[in-house]
Amino acid sequence: MAAVAAFKAQDFRAAERLFSEALQAAEDAQSRASALCSRAQCRIKLEDYEGAREDAQAARALEPENAKAWYRLGLANARLRRFAEAAAALQAAQRLRPEPEVLAALSGAQQSRAEAEGRFQWHQVYEKYFETGSIAVAAAKEQRQ
Repeated sequence: MAAVAAFKAQDFRAAERLFSEALQAAEDAQSRASALCSRAQCRIKLEDYEGAREDAQAARALEPENAKAWYRLGLANARLRRFAEAAAALQAAQRLRPEPEVLAALSGAQQSRAEAEGRFQWHQVYEKYFETGSIAVAAAKEQRQ
């Protein structure tokens, strides 16, 4: 398929156009959902996150059990800083198809949401550095006290 070749060649603009043509030609819901998911991925690469979000939502409406649609919806929402929506979509993707990349995206969305809400526990991130016993770390500990 020419659209896939364009995507692999990283010609995302051409791939987006070709997936749009595939969407127009699609005769069933599964083919439409597939074209929408692929076009959503192109739009993510093109940094058109709102367009990607719309495509992923449309694909999800056609196929509610489509893990790729949920995953792409989560990625687009995360880029749009809609972290609660991103986490919900990524949780659905993880439930449907547990994969490391989905789990990593989910973790990132949850951390970004917590940080945006002022709830992120930075001390947990840096805790290992404070346990190393280095002189600089010891000095930093003393300054905190």
